[in-house]
Amino acid sequence: EGDYLALCDGKLLGTDRDLNVLLEKLAQVAVDKDAEFITVYAGEGVSDEDAARAAALFETVCPDAEVSALPGGQPVYYYIVAIE
Repeated sequence: EGDYLALCDGKLLGTDRDLNVLLEKLAQVAVDKDAEFITVYAGEGVSDEDAARAAALFETVCPDAEVSALPGGQPVYYYIVAIE
């Protein structure tokens, strides 16, 4: 209770009380997959500033990928991250 969780390809990637830790793990997945495009869809209630920070994290870890942050509006998930 109180932890965030991250799923990747339908499997548990990890849990943590700090959302940024999980975003960093997802960014590492993007590195491992040689991602060219990363889209961060911000969920309902996520501020534009928080979404921009999440996208900036991916830009830092994956400097060769094109990173976009878009409002997704999904009600349950803070972020859905598409890694291509």
